[in-house]
Amino acid sequence: MLREIDRHPDVFPAGATPRVEEYRNECLRWKKACAETAKGTVYRKRDGQPGLNPYLRIEREASAQMRRIDAAIQR
Repeated sequence: MLREIDRHPDVFPAGATPRVEEYRNECLRWKKACAETAKGTVYRKRDGQPGLNPYLRIEREASAQMRRIDAAIQR
């Protein structure tokens, strides 16, 4: 079921548990963050200085959360 969510996170599978729903939400969050980081990892701040794209942190956190949920479901 999780692999199906990985392929199509916008389609919620029937009979999914709350943990699977949480995985799906993190997958959507991760995909959106990946799309933003694909635009570039460095951006110009309001003060003109370069900074790291804040979506890098979101991408990393969502990925880690997906791995934790996956491991918990596999038990």
